[in-house]
Amino acid sequence: MGRVLHGIVCKYGFDSSSFAVAALAHLYAKNKDIENARELFDEMPKRDLVSWTVMIGACTECGNTEEALDLFDWMRKEGVVPNKVAMVNVVNTSAKLGVMHRAKIVDNYRQRMKFSLGVILGTTLIDMHAKCGSIGLAREVFDKMRVKNVVSWSKMIETHDYHREGQKALDLFHTMVGTGIMPNNITFVSLLYACSHSSLVDEGLHLFYLMKEEYRVTLV
Repeated sequence: MGRVLHGIVCKYGFDSSSFAVAALAHLYAKNKDIENARELFDEMPKRDLVSWTVMIGACTECGNTEEALDLFDWMRKEGVVPNKVAMVNVVNTSAKLGVMHRAKIVDNYRQRMKFSLGVILGTTLIDMHAKCGSIGLAREVFDKMRVKNVVSWSKMIETHDYHREGQKALDLFHTMVGTGIMPNNITFVSLLYACSHSSLVDEGLHLFYLMKEEYRVTLV
């Protein structure tokens, strides 16, 4: 399908349209054909923000995290400033790579460019720092977020569990509930794992009771 559409794009002269080429590269990536996607990207006479964002996301989706971050470096050298969608893509890539120095480069750039910590970007940054081994930076991002939803809270709870800080996960849960955020099944899965990993048996049993009787949450 990708080859057919590629031929149509070239036949009718749409290969000069960055939007059409970016859409085609995205299609190749969805079919795990990253080589043709990259070839198409490299042949573009001019690359806009959409093109860079699509290609970075495509590499990430296909597991080529190093290539995705190299593209991010190239994009910056070309003077293309990412938007929040592009930044979320890059942060997600860094999380998958799990390398601390790369994560710091990305976050330092985010701070230098003054990207606000919205729910999506902030939560993705928490995940990145957690997977790169820095719970301190993850918590710093979390505390700076002005708006948090249940996903943000659950991700931070999961982060404490990931680093075997069961009591801190529980404390954060009580703070979350105190702000009026209702927990969901993901929250409780992270909490129960945290209790298990930190040998908090009584607390885990109490959470299970709250989950079933008070919040009516099922682990499906």
